[in-house]
Amino acid sequence: MAPTSKLISISLLWVVLLFGTLVLIQAKKSTEASKEVTNKVYFDVEIAGKPAGRIVIGLFGKTVPKTAENFRALCTGEKGIGKSGKPLHFKGSKFHRIIPSFMIQGGDFTLGDDHCYRLDGRHVVFGKVISGMDVVYKVEAEGNQSGTPKSNVIIADSGELPL
Repeated sequence: MAPTSKLISISLLWVVLLFGTLVLIQAKKSTEASKEVTNKVYFDVEIAGKPAGRIVIGLFGKTVPKTAENFRALCTGEKGIGKSGKPLHFKGSKFHRIIPSFMIQGGDFTLGDDHCYRLDGRHVVFGKVISGMDVVYKVEAEGNQSGTPKSNVIIADSGELPL
């Protein structure tokens, strides 16, 4: 191989490696940005009428802006009263279905408490628990495979927190 051809081959190899590295870095940044927490909300949970603690949830407003914004507004109660006359917020609502290692479900939302790959491509992930997993586990302990809670589990209060 002539020295010029060898130099061109080495240069092309470096360009390909550099391009590949840049693509991988950009893909990683894109994935990280899509899971960026844009808002923080909370649930103060009561189990059997006693305070169980606070769950803080980070919302992915860049990934799913409408879903994250709707959830945030339901936490603050700023949507007011619905057409049915019921308040449009989570405060006072029950977790009516609790299945350990699967879900904690209230009126219009579900909190997954484990990896549920069978839901991929079928349901929207709009946030993550930032703190209060101990409370999630307390709530989970109130459930069973039928989903009926052993005692009343309610969201005593909810709202938004600064980032």
